[in-house]
Amino acid sequence: MKVSCTNWLFSSLFILLVSLSCSDDPINSNLDHSSLRLDTLSITNLSFQNYLVYPNNGSNSNLYLGRKNNIESSAIFISMETPNPVNYWAILRDTNVTVDSIRLEVSSTDSTLSFESLPNLYFSPDSHFSENNSTYLDFENLSFSSWSSLGTPRIKMDLNDSSNFISTTLVWSIDTLKEALYDTLDTNLVRTFSLQFLENDSNFIELLSEEAGYQTTDPKVLIYYRFETSSEDTTVYDTTFRTIYSASDLSILKPDQNTVPSDKIGLSNGLGLRAKMFVTIPIDSFSIGSVIKSANLLIPIDSSISDSNYKIIIDPIESESQYVDSSVIYLEDPYVSYGAPYRDFNSTTNDKYIISIKKYLQNVLLENVNNVGFKIVADTNNDPFKSSWFNLTELNNKPVIKIVYVKP
Repeated sequence: MKVSCTNWLFSSLFILLVSLSCSDDPINSNLDHSSLRLDTLSITNLSFQNYLVYPNNGSNSNLYLGRKNNIESSAIFISMETPNPVNYWAILRDTNVTVDSIRLEVSSTDSTLSFESLPNLYFSPDSHFSENNSTYLDFENLSFSSWSSLGTPRIKMDLNDSSNFISTTLVWSIDTLKEALYDTLDTNLVRTFSLQFLENDSNFIELLSEEAGYQTTDPKVLIYYRFETSSEDTTVYDTTFRTIYSASDLSILKPDQNTVPSDKIGLSNGLGLRAKMFVTIPIDSFSIGSVIKSANLLIPIDSSISDSNYKIIIDPIESESQYVDSSVIYLEDPYVSYGAPYRDFNSTTNDKYIISIKKYLQNVLLENVNNVGFKIVADTNNDPFKSSWFNLTELNNKPVIKIVYVKP
């Protein structure tokens, strides 16, 4: 009994010591004898400038069609490539099977879609867009007169076992494209579909892109077919289908950039609106050997005109090779940034945006990176018809970098 009590005591002490060593709470100790000291610094001399880039929506998880908030998406493009390792398009020319139907499906999370607000489908066997590079400049003279017109879709509502809404699917019959989808004479066959409202249509819809990551709701072509199998005295007709998912898709966004306020700093993917922030970091204020404990950038947000929970990326600029004119629209971002590991993001909360720049600032002190400034952009998956605007006018609520550092 005495041995058991002793073992229990040792076990309890061991568990207590392990718990203390694994705790997130720091051990308090008197460090008065140490030469290290904590100090703080606030930097408020931050300057901002907007600049414009032609918008590209290729990385967004949604596809958009119509006009909203002074931005127009005139068309949606979807590209279907040859699946690998099995080319399911070959089913269309397989003499051993009977193709019953071919369908194009595009999904949406909108339960309110109606037959009055549906786009027309067009098909072309040629390549017409680059998912990551195309802008509305590439389509200003685009005509669908040479494309195959396939009409408007039927609507299929997907429900779960409890009859709750899951998604809406737009379904087009594309049986008439059977020969064109697998043209053995075309050595550069590219299957491009486009969705477009009829002229002067004022509708607006959101659909799911292949970037959504769900695959089952990606734009896709389904080939339904049947084939015959026979034994000695029995013939069986098997019916099945194959799915070919889209390889790329893109909404063509054309903003009315004359509506961008010249007296405000803001961010919007649909407007192609980005910002540069420059700050003079007083390196001489830090003792040699100082270590940054925390460095947070705080930018006030004008919540009265901004969309909430807006994801913003901040990326230190590596080099500035040209003068950037805020009145010019650039094909590509004119600022070359460092990217990882200094690039970071966070979402706006209430009326402010807070992001840590500790890693970058420490490397500025170590002279590992240049202090050219930061480019600030909206995350590519933000709704392009939404925006966020900085509040830079309140004297008692200025943008600031708050630094806590340890100095020798």
